Amino acid sequence: ISNDELRSDVVEKTRIIADDEAQIAHLTEMVKAKALMIDALLDENRLLEERALEASQLGECFREPLLSMARLKSDDVLGDKCKELTGWPNRASFVALWEYVNGGEHNITDLATQYRSDRPLDEGVTRQSRRRKFTREDAFFYFWFVMKTGVDDSAAAPLFGISSATAHRSRLEMTHIMHAHICRECRPPTASEVYLNQDPKVEAVYGAKPYALKDATEIPVQRPSASSAHRAMYSSYKSHTTAKFLIAISADGLVVFCSDGYGGRCSDKAVVENSGVLDAIASAGIDVQLPNGKKAPLHVLVDKGFDDCMMIACRKNIKLDAPTRKFNGQSFTDGDKIGDRAISTIRVHVERAMGSLKRWKAMRGGTTVQHLSILHMEVRIITVCAVNYGLSLMHDHPDPS
Repeated sequence: ISNDELRSDVVEKTRIIADDEAQIAHLTEMVKAKALMIDALLDENRLLEERALEASQLGECFREPLLSMARLKSDDVLGDKCKELTGWPNRASFVALWEYVNGGEHNITDLATQYRSDRPLDEGVTRQSRRRKFTREDAFFYFWFVMKTGVDDSAAAPLFGISSATAHRSRLEMTHIMHAHICRECRPPTASEVYLNQDPKVEAVYGAKPYALKDATEIPVQRPSASSAHRAMYSSYKSHTTAKFLIAISADGLVVFCSDGYGGRCSDKAVVENSGVLDAIASAGIDVQLPNGKKAPLHVLVDKGFDDCMMIACRKNIKLDAPTRKFNGQSFTDGDKIGDRAISTIRVHVERAMGSLKRWKAMRGGTTVQHLSILHMEVRIITVCAVNYGLSLMHDHPDPS
């Protein structure tokens, strides 16, 4: 082999070696880049695993309902907000109300269990006992939560960890249970019982022992789609569609009567005639008689809107006392002023009773009424519970603070 051929062979092999070294260097750089990418992917994967763990832990938290009676009893932070959530002043009073409603001979849970066990089964069907996820004490909490906040079932149900259908069904069930309870336990007091428990200041101010204080209140409701229903529900006084309720409390501070709901167009006289309030009050005076053996008339304090009902009440042995009306520009006499002031001083307590009803947001604005009978049960429940189970309207009591 000549020197030229040998030289060209060496040059060729040197070029090949150089190309191989360049390719090795390139591959080395690629391996280093891939290694960096792998490290970045490993870090990202580690971060995703941490986030997945946090999400799993958060999901475990959300599997438990945010609101329940058990949490209200155990969580002090939630217990401090009991008034905002239920309308009751503190957790102890709210839990005590549930224990009273659910206790005794008419225990809700026991009666419901007995009802389910006594129902006949179809042939071939076996009864399987299962744990009730949404308990009746949770339904009790849910009822007062919706009444206090005024939120819809679709918005309130997720807070209790249930569907809106279950929430609506449970609220209707608790409405009927509570209504049956107050109809059974909260009977109107007799006249002798009212006179015995009446604050002496009432007789000192009024000059006699009144039996009851009566007034009407209106609750705004959504406008009905039917024009006939809209005309019947529209109140020219409130300039809104309303449901009208007649409420009477005894002179010792207990609810005597709460009528069914009537359309806002209905007059006070028509409500008095059709609601049965006069019969309910008259039945309470059977045990009070005058020295001559006749039944003593029952004094009921009302406002000027019930003047047209006085003749109807007299036939029931009921005397309606209302403030004096002013006719033809005549001025009030000193006697009229003293009498009207006495009536207003005592009758203000029925206004306070209706104010207790309006503390619950569902009772003071735009209520969606699916059936008026459900609304009047809710009004009756809240009025009776707020007045009869709350602080007395007519008697002095210590400062709760």
